[in-house]
Amino acid sequence: MKYLIILFAACVGALIPLQGGVNSQLGKTLGQPFVATLVSFTGGFVTVLLIVLAINGGLPKWTPSGPTPWYFFIGGLPGVVFVTTTLVLMPRLGYAATVGPMLVGQVLATLVFDHFGWLGVAQRSFNLTRAAGAALLIAGLVLIVRDRAKATVPIPVPAPEAEEARA
Repeated sequence: MKYLIILFAACVGALIPLQGGVNSQLGKTLGQPFVATLVSFTGGFVTVLLIVLAINGGLPKWTPSGPTPWYFFIGGLPGVVFVTTTLVLMPRLGYAATVGPMLVGQVLATLVFDHFGWLGVAQRSFNLTRAAGAALLIAGLVLIVRDRAKATVPIPVPAPEAEEARA
């Protein structure tokens, strides 16, 4: 069962290039990265709202079990930074050179969070095995992004209004 969950997490991670590609095209089409981020998050908000309504039969009552720390409300901030950065960098750097460093940063940060058990996760000490994994991940990133200069120019995707003008 553990390996199925890990496989599922890997499949979810595979959605990140799709999200980045769609959002980068939206950013190019709109010409405004933050407006594209707003459109992306609005689509996500509507999706989650429909799921909550379907599961709960309406909006649930908010009944916190105690005081809610202020930082519980900033969970969306990293998403805004991630989506906006991705949609700006992906057309310039490509998928691997954009997502790869973000993935390495994410894994290195998770090692720190695990080590200290921050935000309620089970504490897992940093050790030689984890250090070796991190080093291999960084080495892999270097190998993946080092040939960026050989990239070809992507085939432009026509904007929707260009398609309508041809019809």
